[in-house]
This record gives sequence, structure tokens and C-alpha cells, in this order.
Amino acid sequence: MTVTYGSVTLTNAGQPTVTPLIITKKTQVFGAVVNGIQQVTTNIQQAQGAGCNVTIKCTTQTLSDYTALLALAGTLNTLVLPYGETYPNMAIVKISRPEIGFSSWEYSVEFEQQTA
Repeated sequence: MTVTYGSVTLTNAGQPTVTPLIITKKTQVFGAVVNGIQQVTTNIQQAQGAGCNVTIKCTTQTLSDYTALLALAGTLNTLVLPYGETYPNMAIVKISRPEIGFSSWEYSVEFEQQTA
């Protein structure tokens, strides 16, 4: 399965897990105690943005795939998943340390879509 992030192609990527991400603003105000019960007012504002979070487990024969991906940390790029799913404005938010497997390296990477 091939996945592309910016200029880097992850040739042995596992099945991506895509999770919707909805951003809201929730405010709770604690008021007076009436008859022994704390009064709480909750205000939830409309969604300020919606995007997604994508997690992928990868296997590579060389660490150059991993280091090329690591070099893109802190940048926004387009993530292209199999079957043509395209997600713009994605950033690497977590990348695991590569673990050596049987003649390969394994790691996982998590991307999040900027919604602002």
C-alpha cells in the first residue's frame, strides 16, 4: 500500500486509520451553591473547524524512508492515501522511534489536519 506525504512516499504503509476531528469550544461556569447543589452553566459553541487525524504503521527496509519523513516534521503537506483519498494541510504530530524487525524497520506516524 503506497502513501505519500509531501515529497516522501511510504512504500510499505499499513492500512491507514482515519478519525474525524471536530473542534468545538466548551465553557463551564461554576456558580453559587443552592440547596447544597453546585450550579453549573455549560456553553458549547459551534464547531470552529473539522478535519481528521490519520495514523499509519509503516515498514521500511532502510532508515532513509524514516529520516526523510522526519525531516518534514513541523511542515504542512498534503497526505495522499490509497484509492486517491487526499488530505491537505496535514502535519506530523507524532512519530515513533523505529524498531528493528526481521530485516526491516517498523514505526508508526500520526498526522493531524490543520483546520484554521
